[in-house]
Amino acid sequence: MEEEGASEYLSQQQSSQIFYDEEDLLGFSIWVAELELLVSSRRHPRGLDTSSAPSTSSSSRSSSRSSSSRSRSSTFGAYYILLQKLEATVETTTPADLKAYQRRCEDALIDILLSGAPPPVRRLICGILSKMYAVGDSLPLYSRVSSLQLFLGTKEAFESRKTSEDIRLGALELMTTLYYSHGRMLTVGVLETSSIAVKYCGRTCSPSTRKAGLKLLAATVEGVGGGHREAGQVQAGALKCVERIV
Repeated sequence: MEEEGASEYLSQQQSSQIFYDEEDLLGFSIWVAELELLVSSRRHPRGLDTSSAPSTSSSSRSSSRSSSSRSRSSTFGAYYILLQKLEATVETTTPADLKAYQRRCEDALIDILLSGAPPPVRRLICGILSKMYAVGDSLPLYSRVSSLQLFLGTKEAFESRKTSEDIRLGALELMTTLYYSHGRMLTVGVLETSSIAVKYCGRTCSPSTRKAGLKLLAATVEGVGGGHREAGQVQAGALKCVERIV
């Protein structure tokens, strides 16, 4: 009987306890600070400087590449975990609190995206930025799209020898997300964006880049809609591009 009473008491105690998610307890500002810390640690890694002692052994070079790969996986793995918490927090943060730390968060996210982030990390970053522009301050959206246009329009971004494909895909995918979710606000400059998309659908581009270019092209047509003055020109350009590929 005593054991049954004790068991019932413990059950009641457990059912009366309230559990909180750490995202709710810590808040947006804490996760932004954590993100900035991770970005800073990637830029300035601690450890011994072995650059002055080059190795001529093939096994040493292989070991170095393997170590670099593990370091990259570890770094972006940490980003992925933290970005999931940040994404959950954005949805529950008040617009005022979001605006207070939005610029810092945006700078850190773009830094990660354009450092060659893998697909899972890119998807989270694109989603977070889109939500921030919707809930927080939408004004930086225009300068962000403009800066992406400038980057993707450069020769360095287009040539695979000078820019890694992950960086190129990150910029294209972010543009696609922003045009799908905020296209009605981005009618100015849509012709330039559609021209960039067509450029990255060229035969000299890799299959992944061409696919990303087509998605951006679709976003300029669907996201912006048909009610603006350049709609017909954007749609005609997209149709010609698709016919050329098919």
